[in-house]
Amino acid sequence: MIKNELISYLRKISLLSFFILAVYYIFVLFTKSIPLSGVFGITVIFFFAVNLLVYYFLLKAFTEKFSKFSSTFMIVTFLKLMVFIGVLIIYVYYNPIKPLPYIGEYLTLYIIFTIFEVRSLLEVSKRLRK
Repeated sequence: MIKNELISYLRKISLLSFFILAVYYIFVLFTKSIPLSGVFGITVIFFFAVNLLVYYFLLKAFTEKFSKFSSTFMIVTFLKLMVFIGVLIIYVYYNPIKPLPYIGEYLTLYIIFTIFEVRSLLEVSKRLRK
């Protein structure tokens, strides 16, 4: 069960990542005057990897007791947020000249991937209750 759900999530998050990259690069082609960070692709790969890892741990905890899932969810979400904030701070520290484009891109990716992760967990929850 975990393997099938993980493969399904991997497929969906891969499609989401490719879609985000395609939209971004189309946007870049048509708006050359808007400053962009230049590391968007690497950031998408980072979000992809972290969210896949987080989803695996949450899915594994989901198959056990609900109390274990809720505590795992809180711990993993907190750690994920700290990692994301840490990466953002490190980037801004080493690239202080124009951090706003990167912060905007990063925040947008965080929101998109978080919504996707929560919706995926809700879908799994509904399937397992039946």
